[in-house]
Amino acid sequence: MGSLLGISVSQAYKPEDLEEFYRQYNSGEEIVCQRFNLRDADLSGLKLLKANFSGADLTKTDFRGTDLSGADVTGATLNGAKLKKAVLKDLIAFDTSAKGTCLEDQSFLKANNIKFSVSAFKTQKLDLHGCVLKSVPGLIDAFLESSYGRWSKIEIVTGRGIHNLSEKKGKLSRYPLHIAG
Repeated sequence: MGSLLGISVSQAYKPEDLEEFYRQYNSGEEIVCQRFNLRDADLSGLKLLKANFSGADLTKTDFRGTDLSGADVTGATLNGAKLKKAVLKDLIAFDTSAKGTCLEDQSFLKANNIKFSVSAFKTQKLDLHGCVLKSVPGLIDAFLESSYGRWSKIEIVTGRGIHNLSEKKGKLSRYPLHIAG
């Protein structure tokens, strides 16, 4: 078992991560499983609306029949995940690896309003159009952390472009970013 930026790399899920996932799920609280190792776990048939799996290892995880509407899998690895009959409406999947899944099908992504991006080039993009303001700092942090060392250039689209008719700064100006080089 190795570690990269604090993310565990192993062949199967970490028992303590799966235990914490089920503790959150059974208690009815918001599911926040950032950077969890749930590789090969059976999460089939569950309601995981707006669950946060940012940076998690979900390789070959069984999500068959699971409702993942609005879930965030930014920076997660979903390679080979079983997604048959899973509800993926409004899934957020920036910088997500999903080889061997329905997320490789552009028409499927569009039909389900899935925000998915992976760049074949050394540029990664985070588009914040339509994001809820209070979730932006967490999205940016997860995006920057998952991009570090993997991309030579990143782009963050704030949504305050040429269509902003006011002279005021956009709402995101409240969140200064300090990036150390």
